[in-house]
Amino acid sequence: MKMSRLSLAFALCALCAAPLLTYAHAFGQSLEQAVDEKYVDIGYDAISTIQVGDPVRFDFNLWKEKEKINPVAYNAVWVQIIGPDKRVGFTADIIHPDIGLTTASYRFMQIGTYTLFVRFEDKDENTITQTSFDLPVEAGNTFGGFGTSGGTTSLIAGLVIGAALMFFLLRRRG
Repeated sequence: MKMSRLSLAFALCALCAAPLLTYAHAFGQSLEQAVDEKYVDIGYDAISTIQVGDPVRFDFNLWKEKEKINPVAYNAVWVQIIGPDKRVGFTADIIHPDIGLTTASYRFMQIGTYTLFVRFEDKDENTITQTSFDLPVEAGNTFGGFGTSGGTTSLIAGLVIGAALMFFLLRRRG
């Protein structure tokens, strides 16, 4: 089977973008806590610190043990983010998908310590476990509304590399 250059370019771009799909836990940080004989694990995609203006992607996991081998079945995660001014910035009931991670994104707009509350619920909306974490947010370098954290930088780098590959492959074709 012969692959066209356009198909090859698309495949290379997809390959370059693949790490972004698993970015939160592959290159980011983790908030971890043992609660009620379970292990709450929240990954987020900030490489070092959360910075003002940068969108942060969280993924929510619940395990039976610290080694993260056996997941606990849950239906939804109730999430609330309280800002440094004690005002609610985000509240959501996030349904656990059949395939993939339970995720949410949030852009922190103030310097200070935020509080992230999470409550894992079963299908009848009963609480399995709940906890909270403090999230320090620092001043960041922003350019045109985009932050400079690893997620944004990786996305821009992936787009530039993909565009360059497409340009050179299509140029050789014509």
